[in-house]
Amino acid sequence: MHEIKSPFLILMEEQSYLAQSLESAFEKQNVKVKIVTIAEASSIVISEKPSGYLICTSPELLKKAVSVKVMVDQAIKNKTPVFIMGNIDELELLWETLPQQMVMDVFTRPITVGDMVDNVCTQMNDFYQLKKTHDSGCG
Repeated sequence: MHEIKSPFLILMEEQSYLAQSLESAFEKQNVKVKIVTIAEASSIVISEKPSGYLICTSPELLKKAVSVKVMVDQAIKNKTPVFIMGNIDELELLWETLPQQMVMDVFTRPITVGDMVDNVCTQMNDFYQLKKTHDSGCG
């Protein structure tokens, strides 16, 4: 697996058992993850240039949908892949602020953590392989 140095950010407003299972599933794939809230993420985005984002929707996160959009705009500017996971209702609300085409992939709950993480990692690898061949020898 192509090693990605910068952390993969998982945005979650409330830490839960899901956070732990996501973290260990990504670690099995040798992906360094940071689980952060929107507020924490905005400062990391600037300092660390994450390799990708997984945004986990929740009622709390939706209250900050505008901040999520700002972050996704930044991610797109930096050509960073964004994934979103949530239930149908939360996703519907998020699409009012964030156009769905800005997102690389969407996972609807209920999810199987292992499968979703495999899927994200595969897409990240493809994304960075392509990016490498298209960039003029940088990175």
